Amino acid sequence: MHRVEEVQHVSMAVRADVTLEAQLQTEREALDRKEKEIVNLEEQLEQFREELENKSEEVNQLHMQLEIQRKEISVHQQDLQDQARLAQALEEKDEVLRGA
Repeated sequence: MHRVEEVQHVSMAVRADVTLEAQLQTEREALDRKEKEIVNLEEQLEQFREELENKSEEVNQLHMQLEIQRKEISVHQQDLQDQARLAQALEEKDEVLRGA
């Protein structure tokens, strides 16, 4: 009877080892999937970072263009005001000359 118990014990140990091996393999596969997912997410993060840098540069360029246009508008407004003052001065001078 003692021999039967030994065989049963060894058989249970072998089954436990097989079960543990299967669990270990399952965990390794899950770990591999997670590692691949991490690599994929890191690649996506790098792409987002590059896109953000590009957008930031684009925004800076647009700000510079806007500032240039503001300055051009300011100069144009000043020119128009100067022309209006000159036209008014010429009209006043013309009126004075006509009246004299």
